[in-house]
Amino acid sequence: MNFSSWQDKYGFIHLNENPGEEESENGVLFTAYADINGLSFHQHKKICIFSLWFKNRWRGSAFSEGDHFSHDNYLAMLYFQRKKDIKYWHTSFFDFVTYGHYHPRDFILFNYLRGHKWLFPLLVIPIIAIIVSILMANKKRTSGALLSRLRCKILGFKMLEKFCDMVVNKKFGSWHNVYSIYFKNENHPCRILSL
Repeated sequence: MNFSSWQDKYGFIHLNENPGEEESENGVLFTAYADINGLSFHQHKKICIFSLWFKNRWRGSAFSEGDHFSHDNYLAMLYFQRKKDIKYWHTSFFDFVTYGHYHPRDFILFNYLRGHKWLFPLLVIPIIAIIVSILMANKKRTSGALLSRLRCKILGFKMLEKFCDMVVNKKFGSWHNVYSIYFKNENHPCRILSL
């Protein structure tokens, strides 16, 4: 299948077809969702070097509100970093705090995965956040469930993934149904790939 009409010039998937350069701030996130569901990109190099684009370009873009950068995109960047074993991203322990990301869940997760193993006992905080988010998901509120699935994939804790799958299957029937609620367009790559 060809989903190029959903991609911007950097290769990121967006919420709407034929996106402009500043279509949405979550293009990296939606690309990670598509990747989780099996879309193999020849754009991986572009995705992997996104951190360089971010550092050089993101500040001052129309949808960045100064130095703000979506924590959802940070999460997606971390997913690609883990998947592609990229070592150069996130050079500073407090990088994400500088850009307005103060949530302890993300602070612990990002920095533990960067190699700060002393944070291991505190992983219970992001794990609880994942569980709560999955349990609270409903047909009007599915974005938290999708973000929790991404966090599960990043952590790689199979028992946690199985728990999330079990809850989603009981509440929604399948992950495809969750993607279908969030991505309204029936031709959206994330929705199609989740079948």
